[in-house]
Amino acid sequence: MLLRLREVAGLSLTEATHPPDLQVPPHSHEDAHFCLLLQGRYEENCGKHIIVRKPSTLALMASGAIHSNRIHSTGIRFLSIEMTRPWLNRANGRFAFIRGLTQFDTGPLPWLAMRLYHEFRSEDDVAPLAIEGLLLELLAGVTRQTSHSENGNAKWLSRARDFVHDRFQESISLAEVAEFAEVHRSVTMFAGFGLNLPARSSARRMHRWSKLRSRPAFPSRATFPEHSNVLPA
Repeated sequence: MLLRLREVAGLSLTEATHPPDLQVPPHSHEDAHFCLLLQGRYEENCGKHIIVRKPSTLALMASGAIHSNRIHSTGIRFLSIEMTRPWLNRANGRFAFIRGLTQFDTGPLPWLAMRLYHEFRSEDDVAPLAIEGLLLELLAGVTRQTSHSENGNAKWLSRARDFVHDRFQESISLAEVAEFAEVHRSVTMFAGFGLNLPARSSARRMHRWSKLRSRPAFPSRATFPEHSNVLPA
């Protein structure tokens, strides 16, 4: 149900609710958009990944990204901020990084989005200026978190890969890797950089297993020390 709608210089801001237990079939949006969850919980299904969204979390969805939703038993209330292509181009056109679904659970970006929501509800004349300024600050923050280092890989990626390699014998989750690497959790960030957790863990296990199989069960004669007490057969 639509609660409030506001248009600001190429931006469309909508506060709305969805009822409990609603199943939203796969769909996409023409424009890239942020979604700030204000109340309730729901599941976001994007590709093979399912994220449970909680209040005060922020998501960024790319234009055309196909996703579906399952609303939990309390229903939800949310703020959607749709950014048209002309607005993104006017904002220097540096936002080609927007792809798939990216979620921000904590940190300054959800806080900025909540400030934007308060301006959205404000009725004074400078609210549109504040809304656009806060949204630009949001996008700048996203750009910093997703920008690459000089060699094309972000610093967090090396930490994440090392974490996966060190714990390849364990079952680890995307959230654990993101926490260790000190980055926000994103559905697409690891796959986009070639970090497929199940595949990498399986590959490491297979590599370890093949090395163990190729290792001789007992050392050869040449490997026994001169004064060894072990007698070769």
